[in-house]
Amino acid sequence: MTIAVAPAESRLRQTLVLLAAIALVGALAPLSPLASWAALALYLLGSLALLAWRVFALQEAAGLFLRGPGLRTSLLWGGGLGGALLLAGLVGLPAMLSAMADSGSGGLPLEAVKQLLFGRGLVLLLPLLVLAEEGLWRSLLLSALLEVGLAPGWAVGVSTMGFSLNHLAGAPLALSERAELALMA
Repeated sequence: MTIAVAPAESRLRQTLVLLAAIALVGALAPLSPLASWAALALYLLGSLALLAWRVFALQEAAGLFLRGPGLRTSLLWGGGLGGALLLAGLVGLPAMLSAMADSGSGGLPLEAVKQLLFGRGLVLLLPLLVLAEEGLWRSLLLSALLEVGLAPGWAVGVSTMGFSLNHLAGAPLALSERAELALMA
């Protein structure tokens, strides 16, 4: 016996399955340092793939808050503020990494992080990660919660809380640094 699922419920289910998979892989981090990186890769690739499929294959851009009145202004403000935050983060990154190394908190060693981010060019992936985060939490999850009838205030609250808690599972850092990321988020 098959049960027909409404499109809105199906879209919410797709998003929640991706979020659960990311959380489960991230939960393995205490067992293997590679689990955090695997969760991060799933986060990046899964979010971008689901977002691209919904936008390009299913033509759902408007329902995902990706077009409409004021989009140009929103993109300019968001892009400008995002660029400023990225620049501030890159300027402050050496100090943050040095503090992590000095604290002995169990995070990655300073030289390893520097080599990974700058030596291999992974710092260039940060804009993609931001796009994946916003696409997953603000476009996919928030729009799905609104579609299934959750009040806008609750939908924003749930997606924001999930976004914050996600930083506990998805970052390849020591738990104390992940908690700081969650608070900042």
